[in-house]
Amino acid sequence: MIFEKFKSEQYKIFLQNQKLTIALVAMVIANLILGVYILAFATNSRTVFLPSFNATQEFWVSGREVSASYLEQIARYISDVLWNVHLDNIKNVKPAILPLVPSDRRNEVDRAITQQLSYISDNAITRMFQPITIDYGERNVIYIRGLLKEMTGDIVALSKTTTLRIQYKIDNGRFWLLGVAEVERKNQ
Repeated sequence: MIFEKFKSEQYKIFLQNQKLTIALVAMVIANLILGVYILAFATNSRTVFLPSFNATQEFWVSGREVSASYLEQIARYISDVLWNVHLDNIKNVKPAILPLVPSDRRNEVDRAITQQLSYISDNAITRMFQPITIDYGERNVIYIRGLLKEMTGDIVALSKTTTLRIQYKIDNGRFWLLGVAEVERKNQ
């Protein structure tokens, strides 16, 4: 009788052990599958920079390619931040542009922006830029042609049509600003 009771208890423990083993194996398999999904989503993540103003057009981003509407909005944003400058918004230029610049070019861009902003503040200039055309046909370059005015008080010190050249790269859906310069273009 004691032996039969012992065998019965041993059999119950064996069945419980089997159930726990099956549950453990199922949980390990589920964790492995979830891990694979997490790794797949982590490598496909995209950091898409959106301008701080409202997006006015639909756009798409895929790997190293972006839509023309995205490039147009980014070009307007960069030209607005860099060339629509007055004494009241001068402190907002660097925080708006430096997040777009890769770390290997950040010091160079920071110095150029500081030099531009000190010129504007030293001479009490208000600079305004109105885009006329945006050309993004050349790979990794955007040209923005527009009217640039510099004013000191109520006096227009400079008024000219000029072109802003923006060099960029797209890496895993992320926009990186590589360079900005005022250029002369023959075929505008």
